[in-house]
Amino acid sequence: MKKLFAILASVFTFCTLSSAETFQKDESFTCFNAIEASNTFQVSVKRGSDYYVHLVIDKRVENYYTVFLNGGTLVLGIKEKEYTKDVVKNLFKQKDTSPLVLMATVYIPQDAEINEICLEDSAILTCDTPLRTKQNFKIETTETSSVKGLEIVSSSLTVKTEKKSSVIAEADSPEISINTKNSSIADLTVKAKNVNVESDNFSQLTLSGATTEARLRSSGSSKLAVKTTTENFFVSAKGSSVIDATEGVITNAEVELTGADCKVNPLKTLTLSVTSNAELVFDGTPVITIKKITNSTVIPASEVKKKK
Repeated sequence: MKKLFAILASVFTFCTLSSAETFQKDESFTCFNAIEASNTFQVSVKRGSDYYVHLVIDKRVENYYTVFLNGGTLVLGIKEKEYTKDVVKNLFKQKDTSPLVLMATVYIPQDAEINEICLEDSAILTCDTPLRTKQNFKIETTETSSVKGLEIVSSSLTVKTEKKSSVIAEADSPEISINTKNSSIADLTVKAKNVNVESDNFSQLTLSGATTEARLRSSGSSKLAVKTTTENFFVSAKGSSVIDATEGVITNAEVELTGADCKVNPLKTLTLSVTSNAELVFDGTPVITIKKITNSTVIPASEVKKKK
């Protein structure tokens, strides 16, 4: 049913630019520390005096939207079981094919903590205020959903992106874990002690900021751009994945490649194991320790420039 609604929403979105008829409503809630949105909800998080949600809802789905608390989670979506195929057919028959509108401005008190964001379908979440928590902060996105412009201060951070979803965020968290899959995109600026990354399939990750230690594991055709200032940098990459760390300031690097490509410019040391037609390009004059080189290329960046 979610796929059916998504198809309907996309048809309305691209058919015309005319305005849909909407209604507005405010909903008050008790304390919540997580937000879950699905379908085509556009969610904006702001600070206020209390917990409440200002809704702008398309009248064509007036009887099918839902906003409620599930434990400590604010849930925004569509009543899937009631949103039957007959309803979809009736909506298609209407002359007004303007984009469906599902908008929610979520207000939280000045001292409130949010520690979890979960998005599905084509939901979008933005935030104009830092979100702080003394606990782990979790972001999960899937389908074509997206988190934009999030600023997080937490004890730790977990980011998981799947399908064609995306996350753009800044994080001040000592411990950060990032998992990107499928064709998802993540762009994170971090201030951290340890960053652990797992990247797979065709996902893309851009990592900026500063971290004491970064550990990257990549596979498939994933692409990682590392622009951090990092003391200890560890890479384990296989398949046709590509890691470009030339814009980062890295002190020590340990690189293990199996068929993958990596570019890195360590200032002090470079430990390498490169096999199965992998390619490692490095710049500078680090102290090099070779564990293994088999049917692969290890070459200084200066030599690459000469070949060009």
